[in-house]
Amino acid sequence: MVAIIQAKKTLYMSSTPSLYGECVVMATEAGVCWAGTPGTQAIEGQAWVEQRLPGTYVVSHEEAAPLKHAMDELRRYLAGERVEFTCPLDLHGTPFQVAVWQELLRIPLLKSTVLGVICSYRQLSTQS
Repeated sequence: MVAIIQAKKTLYMSSTPSLYGECVVMATEAGVCWAGTPGTQAIEGQAWVEQRLPGTYVVSHEEAAPLKHAMDELRRYLAGERVEFTCPLDLHGTPFQVAVWQELLRIPLLKSTVLGVICSYRQLSTQS
């Protein structure tokens, strides 16, 4: 009998204070996979990630380069600096969710739109 052991994926987590509560960010070696709004508990992010990346274990420090990058940008943003976020992302969701998130990344800084416009423009609504 041969046993196959799958390596667990490491998930790195860090947080920084804001006026409205802690901002928690989680990342894999590939990029940020979850960021909570201020005050969102880390356990919510861990539950979300566990559903999408089963078998991960969390390490609470900024060891992964994508997390270091994200936390630097977030801290600068929270300090009042105008930051265009460029940290790498590791998107996990349904094909529809990932397509919408990729479209949202194309919206220029300080521009706004609505989901219906994005869906009709990219014909994403047919993929749901």
